[in-house]
Amino acid sequence: GRTMATLPANSVVIYTHVLGKMMVDESGFERSPTGPLFVGQHHSSFASLDDEPWLREALPKHFADCDAFVALSDEDAASFGSLLDVPCVAIPNPAPEGRTLTTQLAKRAVALARFSHEKQIPLMVRLFAAAITVPEADGWSLAIYGDGVERPQVAEAVERSGMSTRIELAGVVDDSATALSDASLNLLTSSLEGFPMTILEAACSAVPSIAFDCSAGVRSQLENEAGYLVHSQNEDAYVAALRGAMLDDIERRRRGENARAR
Repeated sequence: GRTMATLPANSVVIYTHVLGKMMVDESGFERSPTGPLFVGQHHSSFASLDDEPWLREALPKHFADCDAFVALSDEDAASFGSLLDVPCVAIPNPAPEGRTLTTQLAKRAVALARFSHEKQIPLMVRLFAAAITVPEADGWSLAIYGDGVERPQVAEAVERSGMSTRIELAGVVDDSATALSDASLNLLTSSLEGFPMTILEAACSAVPSIAFDCSAGVRSQLENEAGYLVHSQNEDAYVAALRGAMLDDIERRRRGENARAR
């Protein structure tokens, strides 16, 4: 509250999560007409409110005095607009620049994600293991970059898959370009997403992504064959899309170029 009181009118305070605004409200701070602008954010999809229902009450209560609210897609902005009585606009995540294009020669898929429940990494392991059972998929491997609270479950899934020689837990990588440099596919199996950076980062290297249609942010990046968009949580369809991508080099490259252009 004391910090807020010192900010001039030409300042902008951006609350990247409602928890920050809750702390300011609980401090007793009250806005002044000569104080800074307030902008609220929610860095996930509107559908994520089903996973954290307390946000349905917290967002309209604590962002009520904000001057604007920022979501990750036009569709999400419209949905949040039905909940919040403030202007809601979309600003998607920015794409990185200067990426080296993949050769698309390596039979290598990658995933970059924290190991948390909504990312469904054990499911990814199981679906990849199912996709590579055909002889035509010989040589394909998966490197999973990341870490998190579900690492034991992910490691167990790799062991149970029977494909531990072809599915690697590659640890944390600071530079996604390094992980993508010799990749031909990028995998997501999330049940919830906002506007995932991993799809953007892969696209900048012309690596197509395969993901469930779990949010407007995912859909906006992969529609029009700028990757492989799988009907939400349809596991058989995901295996079919993954296997098809691995076996059709020409189509995979075409979708990778579509992703980069988009």
